[in-house]
Amino acid sequence: MKFPRTLLSSALLEGLLDTYPLCELNGIGTPESYDQDNVVLVFNPSQLKFLTSQPVLLILDKKIDHQETPFSFITVSNARFLLKQLLERTEHLFFADHDAIAHIHSTAIVHPSVVLGLNVTVGPYSIIDQDTIIGDCVCIGANVHIQKNCVLANGVEIDSHTVLYPKSFIGEKTKIYASSVIGMQGFGFELVNGEWQCLSHLSGVYIGKNCFIGSHVSIAAGTLYPTRIGDNVIIDNHVQIAHHVEIGQGTAIAGCVGIAGSTKIGKYCLIGGGSGIAGHLTISDKVVITGMTMVIKSLTEPGTYSSGMPAEENYTWRKKIAYLSRLPHLIKDFYQTQKRKND
Repeated sequence: MKFPRTLLSSALLEGLLDTYPLCELNGIGTPESYDQDNVVLVFNPSQLKFLTSQPVLLILDKKIDHQETPFSFITVSNARFLLKQLLERTEHLFFADHDAIAHIHSTAIVHPSVVLGLNVTVGPYSIIDQDTIIGDCVCIGANVHIQKNCVLANGVEIDSHTVLYPKSFIGEKTKIYASSVIGMQGFGFELVNGEWQCLSHLSGVYIGKNCFIGSHVSIAAGTLYPTRIGDNVIIDNHVQIAHHVEIGQGTAIAGCVGIAGSTKIGKYCLIGGGSGIAGHLTISDKVVITGMTMVIKSLTEPGTYSSGMPAEENYTWRKKIAYLSRLPHLIKDFYQTQKRKND
């Protein structure tokens, strides 16, 4: 990615690095892809093998063994955070400044009862229903439908084709990406006389501040109380969160995770992609659930939890499955043999 040299140099100089060599800079790269005049940031040791020549400025995270590279470098305490700071300082070069273009598009429909803050942008064909409150510097994309009695705090961004159902609360500076659905009817039914009867979910969703909600995320409304997402929670694409789920502050959820109803997840948990969590469970703070894990009981202690079998060559996998299918018989034979020995 290319940046103006003066801007990139000043960003590095303004307290981000303790040491700064006098050199010409023309962009940011990683070992997998960089030019000679790039700043190259290295986040983990596995990236070092891709370095084939000396970049103009090589920055290593302090956790990396410095003896593994023959090139000149400097270290920082957190290379990924440095990258975040650099990108934030240059973001305006690539994305429009919402405050500068704040307006309600002529095709948007905003109910007269809606309370609009300062510098609100509403894109084409979006609809905002009655009794909704929109804070300052909120940006709403095209074809968004915000239904009645919602609240969007200051600095919220809602991407195109997203739907917020009634009683959705979105905290400050939270970003919701395209085609997500917040607060829809949960999957709550009761079988009565052979027919499924739907239970009304009327209590909405509460999402805290500084959250990241990816695209195609579905968060169902609660029945008696809201489904709750804590502050600074990050949720990847294609995640399903059922009604009455509670997710604690700072938790990260990777793509394609499904969380069943009324489960409570603690603070600063990490949930790997493709995992499934059954309903009415409690997950402790600081739990790590690795990818494709199926959680069917509460996890009451911090730690790392896994399930399933990793992919391997088909013949080996089939042999292991055959052994597992025989395991109950082998255990039974073992105990019978032990009993005969004891007799």
